This record gives sequence, structure tokens and C-alpha cells, in this order.
Amino acid sequence: MGLSNVHSFDIQSKRTFHVLLNEPMMQLLQPLVEADTSLGNCEICFGLTPPQEDDLFSILSLQKADLAIDVEIYPTAG
Repeated sequence: MGLSNVHSFDIQSKRTFHVLLNEPMMQLLQPLVEADTSLGNCEICFGLTPPQEDDLFSILSLQKADLAIDVEIYPTAG
């Protein structure tokens, strides 16, 4: 399962990837993706992760999203 059966990936084929993440990560990644000219006909659509972890697992298991990035950002002691 996963990527073990993928032998090549053609960026010229139309494909939309749905990625769930928190708002700080979206603010960080969305401008980078929008500026990336190497994506070809691939599109990355960002959405916010749901507040409940069970809802996130459900969305992923139903393949309504391709990827979830769940990163906590903790303040550092100064």
C-alpha cells in the first residue's frame, strides 16, 4: 500500500491533492505552493484540520483528504 506501487509520477497529469493542516502551517505553506512553478498540472488545496481527532481520522479513512499535517508549535523559553 502507499507509494510502493508508484513507479513514476507525471506532473503534467491533472491531479488535485487535498491537504489538511492548522492555520499557522497553512500561512507558512500556502504562499510557497502558490509560488512553486514546478507543480505542472498538479494543484494542492489546503483545508483546516477538524478540531476533533476522530473527525480527522474519518476524513482520511474516507479518502476525502490525501494528507494531514498536524504540528503543534510550542513557545520557547526566552
